[in-house]
Amino acid sequence: MGIALSPDGSMVAGGSSDGRAYVWHLATGRRTELTSSTSNLNNVDFSPDGRMLAGGAGSGEVVLWDLATGESTMIMEQENSSTMTEVAFSPDGTLLAAAMSDGSIRLWDVKAAKIVAQLPDPVLNARLVGVQAIAFNPGGATLAAGYLDGSVLLWDPRKATIVARLAEPSTFAGGWQPTIAFSRDGAILAAGEPTGGIRLWDRSRGRTMATLPGSESAPVRALGFSPDGRTLVSSDGTDTIVFWEFADGKRLGTLPARLRFVTDLLFSPDGHTLIFSAVSETYDYEHVHLWDTSWFSR
Repeated sequence: MGIALSPDGSMVAGGSSDGRAYVWHLATGRRTELTSSTSNLNNVDFSPDGRMLAGGAGSGEVVLWDLATGESTMIMEQENSSTMTEVAFSPDGTLLAAAMSDGSIRLWDVKAAKIVAQLPDPVLNARLVGVQAIAFNPGGATLAAGYLDGSVLLWDPRKATIVARLAEPSTFAGGWQPTIAFSRDGAILAAGEPTGGIRLWDRSRGRTMATLPGSESAPVRALGFSPDGRTLVSSDGTDTIVFWEFADGKRLGTLPARLRFVTDLLFSPDGHTLIFSAVSETYDYEHVHLWDTSWFSR
């Protein structure tokens, strides 16, 4: 289950295997349940204005809900049966990108509810390479994508062309789940590596800035930048969240999640709260946790 934070930081949403989405209102703790006719919502995302929630289904459908009414406003379907692994709104809210298991990325026009572009399998169908992670830069001109073979590409979503190849396929990528994150200003892209560690790129130059150490036996599964752009948080297959000062590669401290496989790391807009989801010890459900970050100081 992927989680998302509303732009104003007031709500957290997550999907479920039965096709429902849940929205938690952080100020009151109230939970809203959103229903659909689909199943297995792998990922959700809030629209930039906070009025809609999109959910990507394992069946390849996208569901849009009106958060004011809780009603499903539309279901956008695709032509084949590829599994949808992640969805992301463009910063202006006009496009919705969907990462697919067949190696492509679909782009929907939200208002017209139709596919307007498809970013193809980067190896031109020589083999199928699933897309597991996508993220728009804050300006919306670039869409970053992490592939199951270890590739990290930057796309121009409007022209459907590759802008840069930041990482090439890796022989160590078997069973690996990629994760990527942009800094708040979009200048830096972070990505977990199949061999362990975290690679940081200068987006405008397409060059590596730094590589943070990690373990090949426990690749990074979740990443998140603080709003001030000074701190990066990460988590691997263990039950620990690591805080980094990535400018000099310094490991600042750790937070024990006490749960397996942290899958998402999100900061509130003011940086005072860290929100993460993690799988339980018995692997039968996920938790969503909120941590006050005031304990943490440099």
